[in-house]
Amino acid sequence: MLLFHGGGWVVGSAEWTFPSARHFTALGIVTVAVEYRLSKDTVTPIDALSDTRAAFRWVRENAKKLNIDPDRVEGYGVSAGGHLVAAATIKCPSDKLNGTNSAPDLLLLWSPTLDVANDGWFRKLLQGKASASDISPAAQAGAGTPSTCIVQGGKSHVGAAFRYSEIL
Repeated sequence: MLLFHGGGWVVGSAEWTFPSARHFTALGIVTVAVEYRLSKDTVTPIDALSDTRAAFRWVRENAKKLNIDPDRVEGYGVSAGGHLVAAATIKCPSDKLNGTNSAPDLLLLWSPTLDVANDGWFRKLLQGKASASDISPAAQAGAGTPSTCIVQGGKSHVGAAFRYSEIL
């Protein structure tokens, strides 16, 4: 299971996921806390998504060393990290270039940001380098989306979680 922290794409570190990593490890799950680039200056969520995909590829390419099944790689993400894990399931042309799957096989999302298509903060972070709807899990979810468990709280994000679940 690869774990991705939250922080609005601008703050945070892999250490934020260590308590969850310890919990899942105690259950017998191999865990990897992932550090990704944070949005600042010329770095955008597109770069963080690239790091996310690279982490899934790396785990699969090193599956034998890690003694894991490369076809059973889970993604766990909190808030912005949940967005990155879910967005990694959106088909990516670069997957065809290197042949290694860069998407999780199962998603466990904790208060994820799933509907970023019309989010002003997210669009600002993109700096015009991409369309928010192109990397919005709620806008891009479909039949090929892996099994997903969403743990959601509060009223501000509940609608987005239900919309995403209904699409699946």
